[in-house]
Amino acid sequence: MAHPQRVPDETLRFHDVPEARPPRTKPRVREPEAQHRRHVAQAVEEDGGIAALRRVLLRGQVLKGMKPTDEPADYKKKTAAKVEQGVNDPMMPVAWTREVKNDAGKVNRILCTTMGSATDLQNEGLRRLVVNSIYWGLDLDVPAQANVEVVGEFKPTMYGFNGFIKGMKAADHELK
Repeated sequence: MAHPQRVPDETLRFHDVPEARPPRTKPRVREPEAQHRRHVAQAVEEDGGIAALRRVLLRGQVLKGMKPTDEPADYKKKTAAKVEQGVNDPMMPVAWTREVKNDAGKVNRILCTTMGSATDLQNEGLRRLVVNSIYWGLDLDVPAQANVEVVGEFKPTMYGFNGFIKGMKAADHELK
């Protein structure tokens, strides 16, 4: 796993891969615009397992800054195999599914994603991907518009070192 972008100066813009899944059978991102994430994503490199992936749902395009309107980055970076390539060539997968047959002969449905920090979950599209993936994983029909509203107050802090809130306890997160 490697960060496709320069941390913490760059971010990713997400692009749906609609041809990766037939309708109503795979988790969906139901948001009209490309996804954007301020948080760092760890992406799998080509020589690190992409061939084993079943269906890529979202790819991350590295941007020159931390805003969704920033231009795509255009520098070169070495892969784990020491091969130099454009940082967006190819855009790295950031969400994908797998189906693996277990020892009992049943199929396990798996969603893998590099997203999921507290600040990432402010994005309705990511919450929808997670909720829809649960329906899909349980082999239930994915609803056209599941409720993905945040329950209670949600004020995540930005990721980073020493970003914790001193004195905060688990009980402080109790719904009121």
